Amino acid sequence: MTCDSLKPSFGVAFVMPGGTMKFPKKVKVLGEDWKIKVIDYDDDDSMDEETGGYCDAYTRTITIRNYAQEDMQKDRVEAVMKHILRHELVHAFLGESGLWSNSLDTESWATNEEMVDWCAKNIPKIAEAYRVCGV
Repeated sequence: MTCDSLKPSFGVAFVMPGGTMKFPKKVKVLGEDWKIKVIDYDDDDSMDEETGGYCDAYTRTITIRNYAQEDMQKDRVEAVMKHILRHELVHAFLGESGLWSNSLDTESWATNEEMVDWCAKNIPKIAEAYRVCGV
């Protein structure tokens, strides 16, 4: 995976308590360009109170809710938004790989929110173990 964050300019930046947080505006997912948008809750009819973000495999867009504009503890905003982006990236990889649509069931492992959350939380740990082991 390559991120535009390797380049000097970011497309998605927003002010939050204690500074500015930045996400790349694009990311490569299995060779395809995906857009990343950060939006306010009130600006997207697709979001309900429980939605932190979503992944649209047809438009190749990841949308993240801007918690910096909401009533949340300052120290949690960045951690929550990064977790949501990791979660939606897992959805993007499953969607782009075909596993999402070829699972044949809306309750299958490839669309299961618990499985996606497990991946989002543990892939960084797995990647670090690979790095340490040189594999």
